[in-house]
Amino acid sequence: MTRVKLLIMGDDEGTNSTDGKTAFLFTLFPEIRTADPGKLQIERIPTLSTIVDLDDRAIGIGAYTMEEVQRLGSDEALLAEVRMLQPQLSCHDTFMLGFTSGSTGQPKCVEQSTYALHNNIRFIGKAIGMPKEGTALYPYLSFRYAVIYPFTAGCTLVVPANMSPSAVDIMEIIQEERCKAIGVLYLKDCHGLLHDPHLSEYDLSSLMQVLVTGNITPKSLVDHAAKVLPNAKMIVGYGGTEFLFLTSMAAEMVVEGKQSTVGKLLQHAEMRIVDKDGQVVPLGHEGEVYVRGYSLFNRYRGDKEKTSKAMTGDGWYKTGDVGVLDEEGVLKLLGRVWDMIIRNAHNVHPTVVESNLSRHPKVQDVRVVGVPDAASVEEICACVILKEGQTADSQEMMKFCAKIELLDATAARWPDREAYVFKKTGARVTFRDIQEKATRLAAGLKAIGTARGDVVAWLFGHRPEWIYVYFAVAKLGAIVLPLRAERIGRNVEATKYFLTKVIQSTINGQK
Repeated sequence: MTRVKLLIMGDDEGTNSTDGKTAFLFTLFPEIRTADPGKLQIERIPTLSTIVDLDDRAIGIGAYTMEEVQRLGSDEALLAEVRMLQPQLSCHDTFMLGFTSGSTGQPKCVEQSTYALHNNIRFIGKAIGMPKEGTALYPYLSFRYAVIYPFTAGCTLVVPANMSPSAVDIMEIIQEERCKAIGVLYLKDCHGLLHDPHLSEYDLSSLMQVLVTGNITPKSLVDHAAKVLPNAKMIVGYGGTEFLFLTSMAAEMVVEGKQSTVGKLLQHAEMRIVDKDGQVVPLGHEGEVYVRGYSLFNRYRGDKEKTSKAMTGDGWYKTGDVGVLDEEGVLKLLGRVWDMIIRNAHNVHPTVVESNLSRHPKVQDVRVVGVPDAASVEEICACVILKEGQTADSQEMMKFCAKIELLDATAARWPDREAYVFKKTGARVTFRDIQEKATRLAAGLKAIGTARGDVVAWLFGHRPEWIYVYFAVAKLGAIVLPLRAERIGRNVEATKYFLTKVIQSTINGQK
């Protein structure tokens, strides 16, 4: 179980004080209004004792404001305790929790260490040529650990104003901030950017590298990119929740007949291809992809059986992907051990969609398959048989399914260099800012009872505070759990639905 003790949350800048996630949470759990801060007793979430609100909406009720926590963190004795704690921490301790997208059915809670996250970002940066200075675009909050880029490469990350930036948003930022790289870009968004009718109106000449992920990159897209962005080098990446990124390749290596090639291993990682009995096959022969190295997850939280099943006795992780390794060490993916649809960057298990559609009162039977799609590589196709006498169109089925889907739903070296730029607020954060504020916040969190090993969840958007939370939690040896409300969009009603149905199960480790 995740057993969240502390929840840090806040709405995007400009959200009405009577609306949004924060206000609704206080309505959802009325106990918050009468409790003392740090002493919550919520029947449905018994482990949650403390809430911190980024704004001032918690004044007078059972939650701390971020201002209060930072003020508590100014105590010199607490600051000294935080500094003394650092040598006692291990880089191999669990630092971040994440959920798989359910490639084998139900999502699993994955424990990742600072060691894995830091080194993976370090070697990704080397592989894709992240700039050692200048700016790089960081478009997605879903890749939380990419926050480490400035500390390993030295560049400044630019964070868009929108949680889901459009192609125009991305082009405007590249032009305004003269971004040299895009830290990661989903294949579908890359397709949209390269085919946007306004592309020629923007000066994107500064862009040198783009890391594309989420699925196999078609050669047609690579060829088109070479025409419209001749200065930019596309890098293809392969990874997963349990092992992060493990291979990369220059997109020019994608040739006709080898669209499924995902490149070579990053430095200091291992890979082998095995048959159904776990025996290594010769080069050029297909089998299941096993990986081992610094970026592997620690375990599935609270599930020794699934962890043991996913790993071999000598530390290899079974990816479930079928591939071929050639004489040059280049991996080609052929498919998946499990019948899976990968739409954009999201794994979709056919049985999940089938189960949802089968609940429709007009449906007699349904089968779901993946079909080719130019933007997403695979699109979901549902073959539906209606009950006798019933009529329905695709829009009715999609609307019905959408309702159910929500349920599943380095500071000393560069002290004054900008580490992050937040386009929405205009905030420009230096390494010195992060060091000072994160340490003070860590002391404040310690003052309100946060200890080593506690799970700290956060739920808020593109705001500077999440950087300080990230590093403050690390300084305490606590564990961070990002709650990804951005997946369901910016609609307030959808957000309320998310909070009602999902946050409770996530906090209780039942997602």
